[in-house]
Amino acid sequence: MPIDHGAAFPDNLAAQSYELEYLSWQAANEPFSEKNLAYIRGINTLEDIRMLDRFLYFRPICLRNVRISTTLLKMGAEAGLTVAKIG
Repeated sequence: MPIDHGAAFPDNLAAQSYELEYLSWQAANEPFSEKNLAYIRGINTLEDIRMLDRFLYFRPICLRNVRISTTLLKMGAEAGLTVAKIG
């Protein structure tokens, strides 16, 4: 499946309204399952960034944004927030 890497790995954190459509989905308002929480806890942000940099050569600002957004996800999930609340 094609991926828009400009949206998946942006060079800025400005959100466009069309990018936030998922916040209105019913699933975005449901709590994370224990399985999802375990997966999120297991994300090794720095290792993922090293892999992206080594094999795919992303610009440093994009990798910085991966770190910020992943940290936000991890903190929000641990605080009991839904995807919609994190968004």
